[in-house]
Amino acid sequence: MSTRKTRREFLKSSALGAAAIGLAAHCRTTHGQTTTAPASRPAPATEPAPASRPATQSAPATRPGPSERVVLGFIGVGGRGLELMNDFAALPDAQIAAVCDVDDAHLAEAVKRTGGKAKPYTDYRKLLERQDIHAVVIATPDHWHALTAIHAMHADKDVYIEKPLAHTVYEGRVMVDTARRHRRITQLGTQIHATENYRRAVEIVQSGILGKITTVRAWVAGNVYPGGHGKGPDENPPRGLNYDMWLGPAPQRPYNRFRLHFNWRWWWDYGGGVLGDMGSHLIDLVYWAMQVDTPLSVAALGGRYVLQDDTETPDTLEAVYDFAPSPGRDHPFNLVWSHSLASGQGFWGRNLGVAFYGTNGVLVADYNTHEIHADEKRMEGAKIPPPTIPPSPGHQREFLDCVKSRRPCSCHVERSHRLATAVHLGNIALRTGRRLAWNGQREEFVNDPAANQLLRPVYRKPWEI
Repeated sequence: MSTRKTRREFLKSSALGAAAIGLAAHCRTTHGQTTTAPASRPAPATEPAPASRPATQSAPATRPGPSERVVLGFIGVGGRGLELMNDFAALPDAQIAAVCDVDDAHLAEAVKRTGGKAKPYTDYRKLLERQDIHAVVIATPDHWHALTAIHAMHADKDVYIEKPLAHTVYEGRVMVDTARRHRRITQLGTQIHATENYRRAVEIVQSGILGKITTVRAWVAGNVYPGGHGKGPDENPPRGLNYDMWLGPAPQRPYNRFRLHFNWRWWWDYGGGVLGDMGSHLIDLVYWAMQVDTPLSVAALGGRYVLQDDTETPDTLEAVYDFAPSPGRDHPFNLVWSHSLASGQGFWGRNLGVAFYGTNGVLVADYNTHEIHADEKRMEGAKIPPPTIPPSPGHQREFLDCVKSRRPCSCHVERSHRLATAVHLGNIALRTGRRLAWNGQREEFVNDPAANQLLRPVYRKPWEI
């Protein structure tokens, strides 16, 4: 049995979210060879920019200088928002000047953590009117990501936003276009991208020592059977919560506490289930290592099989993505996404991970560790490649540095949109019940009007995008 633990104890004991496996990074093969990553890396502080990264952006006159503080406003200061406040507060050149939430309890705690220095807001639009704020950090439910980020960009603010980038493909595209037009610095909260472990995994895959990679598997396993995420009757919203503002662009529904804080991710109106919650972290490694940005097709099977709660998203899912040959490869490959909320036993003894299956062997990685399993003697004499990808200065540190320099972040909005799109495609394939061909350039399904309707949101009035 695996004893590895995930972030926030598997997000409230296997409620599932971004995980952090508590073991030291290592690399071993099944025939006994053990290799650890060298302690030093090349000097540059940021990874090389791929060709798709937007060009360096020029700074408005009010941008902070290299030695000046970056003034931040936080939108959404529940559980993850408070964690991000702690992360940014630890950086000497970050100043948290404003916090916003629709729940008075969240707001009071956030102000308390700043020693009473941050000004509280219950409407993010009022926060965005402040001219002294350089950037915002967004940790709202997914259905609010696009509007808050787009409005922030229109207000000349840079944006750090939690994953997934948006709740729909269309929203993500509008975010990309808005960031380009307003020349905004953006960073998605896929903080695992900054780890040494992911860099080593990418280097190993791209070195070719695994042989021809035909399948990549990503998975999450947790067990919340039978009660799942709870159920209960509709009721009146509690005092101190602006429920209408919490809903925002989402459909009008009666208040139910099991649909709100944290649990919103298990309802289609607000989130994307386990795939929506975890996919950006794990598929990030796949896209990075395999150098791809869009699948050709996707099919999915699964559903709500055994959980006895009131939520909507699947407790069991298998989604298969078909990719064309990536740069330097002469063959296609499949990505298989698997998740379960009814069993905590994942693949390779890990409740979360990514495995690259090559003709010479398999690389298995989670957030903090990676290991190579050779096929018999096919990897005898193979050498682990030296580190070549420059280290990250830290995910939040990189964002502040880029706000000052106007150099794009590693997880900028264009890259993050591609990750979020993969997440949405898997969920749409499940909901339509058929294999879907995808046109990545047009960002639409091929000859499938019904599936294409799920690419765009239907906003509740008066909200619009």
